[in-house]
Amino acid sequence: PAVAPTRVRLMSDWHRRGGGQSPTGCACILSIGGVGCALLLGSAHPLVSLAICLAAPAGFYIAIRRLRASRTRCPALFAVTCATVLLAYLCVAVITAILRVVLLWEHMSLNLLWILTCLSIRQTRTASLLGSIDDSVESGHGDTGGGSEGGGADVCSICERSIQHLDHHCWWLDCCIGRPNRRSYLITLILCIATGCYGILLTTTSICTPAIYMDWFLLPADCRFLYYDGLHSFAVSGCALVLTCAILLLCELILQLTLITAGATWHELSRSSSSTFDMLLTLMSRLTRRHVGVCATAWLDLCCHWR
Repeated sequence: PAVAPTRVRLMSDWHRRGGGQSPTGCACILSIGGVGCALLLGSAHPLVSLAICLAAPAGFYIAIRRLRASRTRCPALFAVTCATVLLAYLCVAVITAILRVVLLWEHMSLNLLWILTCLSIRQTRTASLLGSIDDSVESGHGDTGGGSEGGGADVCSICERSIQHLDHHCWWLDCCIGRPNRRSYLITLILCIATGCYGILLTTTSICTPAIYMDWFLLPADCRFLYYDGLHSFAVSGCALVLTCAILLLCELILQLTLITAGATWHELSRSSSSTFDMLLTLMSRLTRRHVGVCATAWLDLCCHWR
């Protein structure tokens, strides 16, 4: 009975301090328009699509570095994430539905994966909020929402919240990643990669001449006529966008798996190293010295930690 009012007060205080920022309607509209324009431009020519897929990650990397230096939150990046997930799904689902070459169970599988991805993103954000509130209650810093250095809790310099075993602040989800939501974050990465790869497979086997392997598995074989009409070129542009995102998410997933196996967090490494290269060297050094039993214990703790 005494905890509930405290949680309500903490949540209200967190929203009052700007922690509950959501993307504005203008940011959502601009994000959808920006991603949509990128898809349309990419459908004009393969080189344009390639240039966009290379320039967009570089531009966002520079922007995030500046935001990190200024310690400023940017809910608009979460709007970009939502716009990308929505438009990529519509691009794949609508085009495969128009072409009418995908089976019903394949459509249902794609829809199920997309729904699970959205639910996992929501769970990751919710667990971050509730985890930080619980840590504040336990550490006795409920009125300020941070400042707990004991018990493995750290204060995020971006959103000024205390969270156990802080790993990093995810700009694309606009939340902190730590012990309360690290497992759901891994599930989100896996689902995003699986949904993207499955969507690319359905789209490419629909717009290309497929070949069957092992009597059941289809792969695109002849893709010489991808840009002969607007629908096919738009599908190629959407696949290029999804493939770029899937590659970046795969790199993040490999990094997270390595950090968990080494028993480290990105926040911990950033305090002991000055550059990203030094942080990676420190991570690999810790991983090589890690005992197999300790690694298994770390993974068991992650899998059995229910929040």
